[in-house]
Amino acid sequence: MNMGDVPKKIVLCLSAAILMMVCTFAYLQLRDIEGQSAGLRAESVPELYLSRRLRSGRLQSGRLRADSVLLEAPPDEWMGL
Repeated sequence: MNMGDVPKKIVLCLSAAILMMVCTFAYLQLRDIEGQSAGLRAESVPELYLSRRLRSGRLQSGRLRADSVLLEAPPDEWMGL
């Protein structure tokens, strides 16, 4: 065995071990991110649906309020006369 082969093998083995640790860390982080995104997706969809319904209800009540004011007011008050 050549004396130059041993340091090369040590460097190669250490590099492979470091690469495996980095890949394992990246895999664990991605798995954690996937869990977080699934949780956010499950939580945000109902909230978006409810906020959209509340907004449409608020706009509709504003229109109804404006219509009732216009119907109760005489025509000369419609334009602020």
